[in-house]
Amino acid sequence: MKTLLFFPTILLSLQTLAQNPVPNPGFENWYYTPFWTVEADGWISNNGDLLPWSVIPDSNAYTGTLALQLIDNAYPGTIVSGFPVNGHPDYLTGFVKNLMPSMDQATLSIVVYFSGIPVDSGSMIFYGGGTIGTYQPFSVPVSHTSLTGDSVVIQIIGGSILQSSISFDDLSIDDLSWIPDHPQLESNAFFYPNPVRGSLIIKYYDGTPYTATLIDASGQVIDVIRATGYSPLVETLIAVKDVEIDSKNLSAGIYFLHIRSEINEVTQRIIYEK
Repeated sequence: MKTLLFFPTILLSLQTLAQNPVPNPGFENWYYTPFWTVEADGWISNNGDLLPWSVIPDSNAYTGTLALQLIDNAYPGTIVSGFPVNGHPDYLTGFVKNLMPSMDQATLSIVVYFSGIPVDSGSMIFYGGGTIGTYQPFSVPVSHTSLTGDSVVIQIIGGSILQSSISFDDLSIDDLSWIPDHPQLESNAFFYPNPVRGSLIIKYYDGTPYTATLIDASGQVIDVIRATGYSPLVETLIAVKDVEIDSKNLSAGIYFLHIRSEINEVTQRIIYEK
């Protein structure tokens, strides 16, 4: 029988360790430009100084105080950001509140670059008229024709019907997802698949005993696994039956898998899908 405990210090540690390269991912920080427009830190929008803004802060956020709202005020809102990464993203994830009417749509795209050349991409279309007006998680898979990347561009284009509204919050990508040919890396733990629908495989390389802790977004410990880790390559299968996590009781959403050994510590954001 699993027990649920609340560890605020563990949650703080996980938030610190999880490296999310997306600038201002929760859209908490905004500023006014000399041209009398408002911009989200780390992003560029198509807000104009002669028409009402179409890219604005949303005070109804999924977490924190603010989120990003794209609202058609005579033109569709568009926002873009480019930033460096340390590997190849597998997924772009986040939360969306879709208030667009039927017959409207918004798009979100991610492009991975290496040495200035686009090598991979992913995109998602959000259709209006069928989604309740609360935040829902989403996940955009990124193609994998290249083994790595050094920068990413994310672009979001809102709906094109007047006053059509869609909001985004807590964007995140994981950018250290590939499994190497040998274990001599700064981080020795690798997790796949992600998002997870049935089971998650951990590969760990440093040859010491380790503990894997699965924690939900509120800081509750879902399960703890202890492995000896003395073989050159320890592969632990985390499945529902193996760790006594009943998939019926595990809600879809974001979790953190925290690996700690005698010489290393790493955290991975995990998305569980039904």
